[in-house]
Amino acid sequence: MSQQPYVIAISGDSGAGKTTLVHQLVSLFGNAVSLLLDDYTEDAIYPPTLDWLKNGANPDEFITPQFVANLKALRDGRSIIHPESKAKIFPAEYIILEEPFGRSRTVMKDLIDYHVQVQIPPELALARRVLRNINRLEDNGYGEGLKEFLEWYIRAGRDFFAAVREQASKDVDLVVNGELPTDILAQKIFETIRARQIS
Repeated sequence: MSQQPYVIAISGDSGAGKTTLVHQLVSLFGNAVSLLLDDYTEDAIYPPTLDWLKNGANPDEFITPQFVANLKALRDGRSIIHPESKAKIFPAEYIILEEPFGRSRTVMKDLIDYHVQVQIPPELALARRVLRNINRLEDNGYGEGLKEFLEWYIRAGRDFFAAVREQASKDVDLVVNGELPTDILAQKIFETIRARQIS
């Protein structure tokens, strides 16, 4: 590949539809690969929510070495191994990634070419997240996991998502309405980026 890949970051609250949007964009751009932060939890270091909020909500306290290393490798034209599926991922013209903080983490700032923030009312994000938890945990006694998540959300989660959103919005190229259908959002992002690349 002669040209460095174009990196598109999608940020937004948990429940905003980032993962679905990333997959739709990969399909639209064609020669594209995805990186999802949730696939890189094994070596990630996340601070306790309340401490993080109390200490100023510094995005750099979220440390994801393998996620960053894999993004750099793909940008440099090298293949990577997916941390969960162990499938080989080859470099592509576009890298579409889920990065809740956008460019606000220092390690990510110079790696992202275009940042899209999906904005969604917090109560809608919460409802989507609860439904997702119910669907995932239905066979394993979802009640306890759902109870823990809702208690966390009431105690700190709402403020956590607001702080992440605020950090991400400091350096954003495009803000989209997460209440719209994903295919419409994906098409808008695709057309906006292609128009920018052509001009």
